[in-house]
Amino acid sequence: MEIRNGCLRPAWWQALMAAVAAVVLSVAPWLAAVVAVSLVWDALLWKPAWRSRPGRALWALIERASTAAAPHLLQDTRDAMLLPIVFPLVVYPTVLFAACAHLQPRDAPFSLPLMFAYHVLRMGPYFRFFAHACVMIHKEGHFARGLFKYGALNRVLEWYVAFYYGHVPESYRLGHTGIHHGHNNDYADVTTTLPFDRSRPWNYVLYVGEFFLYWSGLSVALYYWRKKDFDRCARMLQGTFAFYGVGVALAVLDYRIALGYFLLAHFEVMVYMSAMNYVWHAFVDPADPDNEYIHSITILDGQYKVLNEDYHVVHHLKPSLHWSLMEDEYLNNVDEYRRNRATIFRDTHEFELFFWILFKRFDLLAEHFVDLDDKMTYEQKLALVMYRLQPIDRAGPLATHNAPRPNAAATPPVDNALAKRPSSPISDSEPPVALKKEL
Repeated sequence: MEIRNGCLRPAWWQALMAAVAAVVLSVAPWLAAVVAVSLVWDALLWKPAWRSRPGRALWALIERASTAAAPHLLQDTRDAMLLPIVFPLVVYPTVLFAACAHLQPRDAPFSLPLMFAYHVLRMGPYFRFFAHACVMIHKEGHFARGLFKYGALNRVLEWYVAFYYGHVPESYRLGHTGIHHGHNNDYADVTTTLPFDRSRPWNYVLYVGEFFLYWSGLSVALYYWRKKDFDRCARMLQGTFAFYGVGVALAVLDYRIALGYFLLAHFEVMVYMSAMNYVWHAFVDPADPDNEYIHSITILDGQYKVLNEDYHVVHHLKPSLHWSLMEDEYLNNVDEYRRNRATIFRDTHEFELFFWILFKRFDLLAEHFVDLDDKMTYEQKLALVMYRLQPIDRAGPLATHNAPRPNAAATPPVDNALAKRPSSPISDSEPPVALKKEL
């Protein structure tokens, strides 16, 4: 198989995806500026306000009100603390967008400062509001019964809030839950990371191009069309046409609003979520690519906790498990993580991991990698991280075509296991020559 730039996709496809990615990633400098201001907002205003005596008293009041309202509104009272997340997500961006539209009349010069302020306020301090929207739309896609007792409220995130935060309706329910969780990052998954050499920054650019096809709903609709599941295909296209139809309607009214307020938010979330998914499934054992404990990550003592999303292995093994139980599920099954030599990091967060991958800081990945047996040397961790970043083709791992897939249930302790994988770079304590060149 011809390998170009470490990616296993055909050269013509790589060129096309690079062109798509160039458009999407054009918002990256803008996104970086918005996030930088949101971090300052968090440090100087948001955290001090909530840590103050009035802030703590207000939060206690919100907790009591949410707990009291939960039995009347929610299917599961354990979700009581989602109420002060969901309801502001419905009201706040609506008011914010309406205010900016009022302050930006069609016959007036376009105000970049106003647009910048809109995106900072929409993202929230430390991009909290943005993260809450992404996580809650994701959760809504997994709620089989719905979050609320009243059916009309159960699609409000996906079919209303999503438009302010760049999400295409139905993509989570049909693309993420239906395809991604159905195939768990294999080649049939429309967001798979397997064909990409994640140790090379350019491969993330190519991945963004493919992620656009998923996020827009195009590859999701095509997947169901090929499966002759025309009902789901039609539902996905309905979401796609609804989302981009709103964009066209805004363009008719004022193309500047459509581009600066609607499409920009759409591209922003593509950059954000493509990076997240890239990290969540960046590390795959070429000799055992279906191993869920390895090809999904777990973060312990995470620095940015949102509804226990750091336990991504748990999320894939039990996607319907309530978010409040995910940490307990990990702790109750930690021996399985140990036996499978799971991909675990400590004291970090997804975006930090993403930038370490992007900027080839494999040393930092190794420093934060958790060996539950506490037997691996730093050099072995470093080699293992690199080994799990390599691309894997449909027929099997490139570097291990002739290596038998190990039986996870019979994996011996670390010292013996390393010797039984001749194609793995962790078979001895010295990093491979290719790795030395990278470092």
